[in-house]
Formats: sequence, structure tokens, C-alpha cells
Amino acid sequence: MAFDIINAQSYIPSFIEAYTRYNISKILEFGEGDGTRFFLDNSDFVCSVEVIAYSYHKEWLDKCSSMYKNEKSNGKWMQVPFICSEELVNVDQMCQKGVQSDLTLYTKELQLILEKALSYGPYDLAFVDYGIHLRADMVNMLFNKVSIIAAHDTNVSPNMYGWDRIVVPPNYSKITFMEEYLGTTFWVKNDTNLISGGLNGF
Repeated sequence: MAFDIINAQSYIPSFIEAYTRYNISKILEFGEGDGTRFFLDNSDFVCSVEVIAYSYHKEWLDKCSSMYKNEKSNGKWMQVPFICSEELVNVDQMCQKGVQSDLTLYTKELQLILEKALSYGPYDLAFVDYGIHLRADMVNMLFNKVSIIAAHDTNVSPNMYGWDRIVVPPNYSKITFMEEYLGTTFWVKNDTNLISGGLNGF
């Protein structure tokens, strides 16, 4: 499979670097798609969470279910769909207009999504790249639950994704993969074991 490393899968070079530095065998992925193949080819287990807010998310769900059915049957891949509430969809639509909601009730729904996904863990890395724009919220919830957290599109649309809402705990280091214009950012727990290199290698 050819990957779109200019746009949709532009995070792949940064993950190639991450795989060379850390032991990554179990992946929690928020937002499945063609890039899921990369994780399946390089990991022992992938849990893909698809948060369904719009009809095209359901189309992705069905497409991936067909593409990765063999991996699902052999226990290497788990597909976890969630249908958004109307409230969560409304908050996402506000984000698309560049308005971050001050409401907090929707975070309870995100927490339920995360708790369900974590039940298939533990994981070495969690990647936030799902189709809704509440990515910063999920990054915040993942701290101290997964040692390595990554998010895509961190160089673009901060008002949509809420990147300035991320509060990094003191036991994590932030690493940005500078060569990728859309932006892939990693937050790595400071006691995570390195295979080689160091935090400045990205």
C-alpha cells in the first residue's frame, strides 16, 4: 500500500523514527484509515477507535473493517466504533468554526470512549488523529495512561483542534517532528526506555 505522506499519512516518517528509539508493540489509534496498515505492519497489536460523528466516518469504519478483516480474525487488530451523541457533534461543529467550547459535559463522553479503548490495553503508544476536532482533550486524558502519546496536525488549525489546551505534566517531554508541515507531536513519559538515540532525535 502506498501512503500519502504529504497529507493524510504525513506522520509516517516521524513514527519510523519513534520505532527506532522505543519498544512499540501495542498501539491505540484514534482514527483508522489507510495509515492503520503501517501500524499493523510494524506492531504486534493495534486497537483502532473510530468516533462516528458524520456519515463519512461510518464509511471509513466499513472500509477498514473490510481491509483489515484478516488481522481482526487473527487477533492482531481490534476495531472499536463509537457513535457520538448529538452534544458531542455540536461541540465538534463549533470547533470546526474555530470556537472551542467552554462546556465540559462532552468530556465525560470522551472519557467513556477512552475507558473502553484502554480495556484492550495496555499500550506502548496512543495516536490521536480521529475525524472529530477534539484532539487536545483526548491528549490530556491520555497522560499517565500511556507512556508515549502522539497527535497529528499539530502545526495547523489550533483554534479547531485546541492545541493550546494541552497541559503537559512534568513527567512528560514534548517532542515535535519538525520536518512535517502538518505537524506530528509526541509526548513521551520521562522514564520510557530508549532503544537508541535520544529525545532530540526527532
